Formats: sequence, structure tokens, C-alpha cells
Amino acid sequence: MSAFVTRLLRKQRWAFAIYRTNYPSEADWTKFLAMFATWPLHEFPSTKLEYGRLVRSWQQHYWMNDKLRFDGATIDQLRQHFQTWVASQDFGDQLVWPESYMFLVVDKDVLDNIRPQNPERDFMPRDEAPYVKAFDKYCPNEGEEYPDWMKLALVSLRDVYSRGMDFENMRGLRSRHSDWYKGRLLEKDTCLEEDYETESNLSWASGSEGDEDTCSMDQSLEHKS
Repeated sequence: MSAFVTRLLRKQRWAFAIYRTNYPSEADWTKFLAMFATWPLHEFPSTKLEYGRLVRSWQQHYWMNDKLRFDGATIDQLRQHFQTWVASQDFGDQLVWPESYMFLVVDKDVLDNIRPQNPERDFMPRDEAPYVKAFDKYCPNEGEEYPDWMKLALVSLRDVYSRGMDFENMRGLRSRHSDWYKGRLLEKDTCLEEDYETESNLSWASGSEGDEDTCSMDQSLEHKS
């Protein structure tokens, strides 16, 4: 049985909180949902194997799809909601899971990228690969250059969760050299590198859950392209 399944045996769920913040086109949203459901499967273990079936059945995301609450929401607003939501969850014996320190966002950029794509996985992506944005639970410290977001190709969804179980914050997954999630990296190529670490970062990693944290500037979703 895979290490991924073994670590999830008690929890029997892997998931992300996913926020929708753009509502003009239901057609784009429906297409995104279809591709989100199918493209990652190509990187999953075969259903001929028991752990391949478990990986699929345990994928149960938390969809934050409330137009009145999230239409046009800023990163700060989503981050505050996410922090409150995490504080209300019971993640069992292990307090830190990927869904407790990072959240995904489907905004205008994501849906604009989806629109021209062929939903069939055997076609090459047009322009950029289909993706979703991931944001850190916490904004950077004042004066810090840490990018608090990255792009996740849809096909990398299980991989980022699997690798994310080895970290207590998103910095270990975030490349220093690209806005895209790049899989396994040397520590010096991630934002765990000491240039990014501060006493404040280390205190977050040691478990200061549920603290309300807002960035000094109200960031807009749409400029993160």
C-alpha cells in the first residue's frame, strides 16, 4: 500500500478548501468543474489497485461556492474566512494537513484560462496548462519578499497534497524561481530557504492556529496572473 494511503488511513479524506470568486459565466465554471474532476485522475494510481481506488474515493474537497459571500472577494477576505474555517475544523490527531495551511482559488484568471481549453486530457493544453491558484494561510511579513501564492496545474493536485503532508506550511512547496508548483525541490529552491525564514514564520509553523491575520494591503485576486 502506498505511503499516501497509509498516512490517510485514519482520516480517509484528502481535500482542499476551494473558493470561487468569479461568477459571470456558468459555462466556464461548469467546464472547470469537469476538467478539475478528470484531469488529475491521469496522475492517480490505477483503479486496478486497491490504493488507486482509495485515493479516488477519499478525494472530497470543500467547495466554497457562495456568490453573495465570495463574488469578487479579495485575498485578504478569503484568507480571513479560511483562517476562521480552519479553526472550526477537526483534523484529528494530526493538526496540520495541507488543507489547514493553504487554500485554492478559482478566479477570473483561472476561468479565462479554462475557456479555450479542450476538456479531453489527450489534447495539448492551449496557452498555459489548466490550473488553479493556491494561497498561503498567512500573508508575508512586512518587508518580506515571500510570494504567498502559486499556480497548480490540475494534473498536479494529488502530488501537491502528497508532498504537502511533509510540511507544516506552504513555503516548502513554493518554488523560489517560478510561480508554478514544481514538485519535489531541494530546500534551497523553496521558500523554506533561510532567506525567507523569520521568527514569525517559525512560530506559525509551530502551531499558532486560528489567529486572525490580514495583510497590510488589501490584495486583489485579479492582479495575480
